[in-house]
Amino acid sequence: MKSLKFFLIIFWLFFIKIFPANSQIIEPCTKVGSLIIVDEKSLGILYETNPQKIIYPASLVKLMTAYLTLEAIKNNKFAEEDEIIFSSRAEEVSNFNKNNTLRIKNNDRIEVLVALKGLIIKSYNETAIALAEK
Repeated sequence: MKSLKFFLIIFWLFFIKIFPANSQIIEPCTKVGSLIIVDEKSLGILYETNPQKIIYPASLVKLMTAYLTLEAIKNNKFAEEDEIIFSSRAEEVSNFNKNNTLRIKNNDRIEVLVALKGLIIKSYNETAIALAEK
């Protein structure tokens, strides 16, 4: 837990404080991917490009999901041995990746700690979805 906090602090210092992002959006960079910027107070969409494009969790999203899961366990929101149920969305993500997957189905069950290990060690996208939904 401490090493993850250390990583996040270093990430924050390096990318936010030392090399802050420029708010200018460079059009060629947004043509392939998907982008959405939401105002955190109003939840209104400030900018979007290809919002309908299906994308799957990237490594940084998985790290944040792991961090928030550990935080929820620490704050007694749920326990490591609690069961999570995979949704149809998690099944869809599981079917997309043919090599690195648990091959789960809708309504399959797994313990939070096992899902967290799958997320951190094997980088399973479907566990990121299930933990986020939990």
